[in-house]
Amino acid sequence: MTRYGATCQVEHQPQGGSMPTLHEGIQAGTHHATPRSSRPGPPGSMRAPTPTARDIMTDRITCLRVDQSIAEAIQVLVTKGISGAPVQDHAGHLVGMLSELDCMQLVTSCAYHQGESAQLRRVDEFMSTTLYKVPPSADVFTIAQIFMEHRIRRVLVSDGPQLVGLVSRRDLLRALSVHF
Repeated sequence: MTRYGATCQVEHQPQGGSMPTLHEGIQAGTHHATPRSSRPGPPGSMRAPTPTARDIMTDRITCLRVDQSIAEAIQVLVTKGISGAPVQDHAGHLVGMLSELDCMQLVTSCAYHQGESAQLRRVDEFMSTTLYKVPPSADVFTIAQIFMEHRIRRVLVSDGPQLVGLVSRRDLLRALSVHF
């Protein structure tokens, strides 16, 4: 089953009780991985085809805004039980990724030790602007190689400029546990 057109739900703690907004068609990042060929089993084997990003991706993506406070972003990550999220600018373009590790920078920053509130620090001060993306046809071996080479926890899945999903290391391990 092909799942296209991921929605990126921009999460925030509503001030006036408003619901989070949805944005579609965000442009994905800068690093493109070319999928390796699928690895079928030996001739005559019953081994299933190698899973691809399309098979294992999540297409409901929680996004953050560049202007959110880091405290609010941490609350979203904890509440959703996720270790990071893509970051959008005011126009809905994907501009970065905020991870748990990025959030921990707050603890080590001078401003934190001087008593500045986490409510005053913004997501764009801590996010990574390097984005890694793969096409929906990228196999799990290609994705694993990106995770290992760049020490990241998630890659974006894009079909041209359209963001269609996200694959985490856990998604990949879940697929490998079934495949092998």
